[in-house]
Amino acid sequence: ASRLLYTAARVLVDKLGTAVTGDGARAQRATMAVDASNLLSLASARAPEQTPTASRILGELIRLLESVGEIEAASTVRQKRLGLLTGPEALAHEHVRLLEIFDGLGRADEAAFHAERALEVDPEDATTRERLDRALQRLGRHEVRVRSWVAEANAARPTRVRVAALLRASDITERQLRRRDDAIAHLRAAWAIDPGNSSVFDA
Repeated sequence: ASRLLYTAARVLVDKLGTAVTGDGARAQRATMAVDASNLLSLASARAPEQTPTASRILGELIRLLESVGEIEAASTVRQKRLGLLTGPEALAHEHVRLLEIFDGLGRADEAAFHAERALEVDPEDATTRERLDRALQRLGRHEVRVRSWVAEANAARPTRVRVAALLRASDITERQLRRRDDAIAHLRAAWAIDPGNSSVFDA
């Protein structure tokens, strides 16, 4: 049943891809998109969990919703699909995509959550770490920001990455938390890692 509903939805999706002209074309396309979305939702409800069919249905529903601008609805489906993903790369990719979506929607709390989950899978993703920091900054969670950068500095990373993380921790501690002694302690830790580092010395 789920496969048949999926096939019916695909017929409508394929029609969406053909040129529709004339009066009422936009309304016609919108109606077909809604009908296809409803069929895919029904197919998803009937598809056995943890099957390729369930994953394929959700993937098509996400693509359709995003194509018609229903980004928030698509993010709900993406979160549902998380339970079907097993590979670390696929999980990291999905969490990063959700991070981007919620960041764009201005929902910093959910953006931070998915950034943290993505970093659990791929802790060396520097771009996601920066996005996490920005989300936490918007939430005013500066203590968590400092802990995140200190943890990065204590991980098995290249020296330049560890030093840069401690510089960030120090800057946040001084500017946001107004704790200069703690900020200096972070800088001393960076100096111990890379004695003579001019950026650490200037800071």
